[in-house]
Amino acid sequence: MSSILADVELQIHTCICYPSIKEFLTQLEEMEPRRFWVKKFLGPLTSMGVRTLDNMEIVSPESLVVLHRLCPLMVMDFYIHVIKGLDESHSASFLAGEKGCCCISY
Repeated sequence: MSSILADVELQIHTCICYPSIKEFLTQLEEMEPRRFWVKKFLGPLTSMGVRTLDNMEIVSPESLVVLHRLCPLMVMDFYIHVIKGLDESHSASFLAGEKGCCCISY
């Protein structure tokens, strides 16, 4: 196994609405169109039970590489974007002054 893969600890807050994984990947693809984020990651992630960005806590970088044969560098780059996306969701929630659970839907 590649040594580039690292354990990733994600900060998830149960009372924040996170974007769907499809919305998140679509935004990434708009920023980096030649990376084909949706094509490469949507199928593998949804098959592993990921529906929203916070569900990424159930998937490890290693599982994406081993089970779906994704490039380790691409997977770790994706996780950098996931961490940034989670931080942005947390900041937006804080700025909006959300209290309590805002939604639970898929």
